[in-house]
Amino acid sequence: MTSQTTVAEAHRVALVRVLPGAYLAMMTQSLTITILGPVLPLLALENGTTPESLGLVFSLSGVGFLTGTLLSNQVAHRIGLRPTIATGLALLGLGLLGVMALPLPWLYLAVFLETTGNALVEVQLNRGVEFLAGDKPGETINRLHSMWGIGGIIAALGTAALIANGLPWRWIAGLTLAGVAFSAFMVHRWPWVEAPADAPAAPSGAGSYPTAWSVMAPFALMYFVYVGLEISTSAWATTFFSGLGEGVVVGALATAGYYLLFTLGRWFAGPVVDRLGLMRMVRVSLLVAVFGIALTAWPPARLPGFALAGLGQSLVFPTLLVWGVRRHPAWRPELNALALGGSGVASMTIPYLVGLGVAVFGPEALTPMLTLLTLFALAATLVAR
Repeated sequence: MTSQTTVAEAHRVALVRVLPGAYLAMMTQSLTITILGPVLPLLALENGTTPESLGLVFSLSGVGFLTGTLLSNQVAHRIGLRPTIATGLALLGLGLLGVMALPLPWLYLAVFLETTGNALVEVQLNRGVEFLAGDKPGETINRLHSMWGIGGIIAALGTAALIANGLPWRWIAGLTLAGVAFSAFMVHRWPWVEAPADAPAAPSGAGSYPTAWSVMAPFALMYFVYVGLEISTSAWATTFFSGLGEGVVVGALATAGYYLLFTLGRWFAGPVVDRLGLMRMVRVSLLVAVFGIALTAWPPARLPGFALAGLGQSLVFPTLLVWGVRRHPAWRPELNALALGGSGVASMTIPYLVGLGVAVFGPEALTPMLTLLTLFALAATLVAR
């Protein structure tokens, strides 16, 4: 058995042991963050404001994401990858407690802590799992991120069931908090293989080696546009249906349908991307998303439209991430951080601006705004190196 084969087998064994905890951590991250969309009208009512005004929480989510991505690799360099994930889960749980218990303006601080912890966790999860994935990075990362969709389904359906039965939405938040605690316990028991950056290849000629800026800038643009689109689609679905007079419960069901196909796409179509081509699958997925979002303009097709948008968006983010780090392994830590850094900046701006558009032009404006964002994300994929 060669040394390379031995290393690959060690990584495979480590991956098998790491994935259950990684799956649970990703799912509870999603529950913690996506619960804000379904409960936004309820939080607004409790705090005497409107959902559109409370949409500032999405901007502060972006600030937290950006803060976490700037810190994640620095913290991991000092204390290690696994302790960084554990620290992020602790911040995630603390922030969730704040969302459950604190009024404005402290609610904003709680959301900031949640999303800072989220980014600390996710950067290192992506970095470690992709490194251990061997020759199946698209399948492995897409299935890891399918857990985000499962968390979104639980958040939406759980919230809808509680509201329909006149029960407190905080029950689902308490369940999530238990999941965060158990995730931290599982991470504590991990074996670990650190995920280094590969040594940069020697330039083949003067000026032929790409600079960090030429590699990073197109990825920053793609992540910024796409993640803003994804958050806007899932976060404003409930308010969209509520504004049309169809109620919070119908909106929560639309969010659940979105995350159901979002999850199925990542789990079942994820293996295909390694065979058919990573960037090709990203572009096909965005075309499917355009069609799904367009359907939301037609009243009988609104629910399936959101679900189809979830299917189309499902493969985009994790596949872009794998494409980048495998194409430019010298910048593996930086590109993993950049993925959520772009997410953070997008979260600060795009969902909030979409919310303002809904407030000014009415809920029907959500469809054209999301369509334009999807087309722009598709165009952004053409500039990546």
